[in-house]
Amino acid sequence: MPPRMTNRLLVLPLLNQGDDDALCGAERLLSARHPLQRLAGLDFLSQLAGAGRRAARRHALAQEYHAASTSTPRPPARCSPSWTH
Repeated sequence: MPPRMTNRLLVLPLLNQGDDDALCGAERLLSARHPLQRLAGLDFLSQLAGAGRRAARRHALAQEYHAASTSTPRPPARCSPSWTH
């Protein structure tokens, strides 16, 4: 199965979360070590955009990712999804 299709299957459950938890999931994926997880995070942001969810925060996450893409190591995700409490 192509990575992009796999990414979409993995992030589908995240789309059913509330906006804050969904964006937290995207942030965690974008800060992951593995490049395919980061790709899934970018794909997920795209899916959130298609659904019209939280544009300002999505843009901020994309800009943070772009800025961090030239630095190593990646900073850890700052959020804590509500389902982990």
